[in-house]
Amino acid sequence: MSDNAAVVRRFVDEILNQEDFDGAGRFMWEDVVQQRSSRDRTRGWQAFKT
Repeated sequence: MSDNAAVVRRFVDEILNQEDFDGAGRFMWEDVVQQRSSRDRTRGWQAFKT
């Protein structure tokens, strides 16, 4: 398994499956932009928790 695949598996397991959204900062840059639709964007890994 590649390093990238291992990181994605850890993210899915630790953050999504275990709902440890406070731990998202271990996997994301502080200035990450999450685009949910063309009008809805959240900025920063803290916004990921919402």
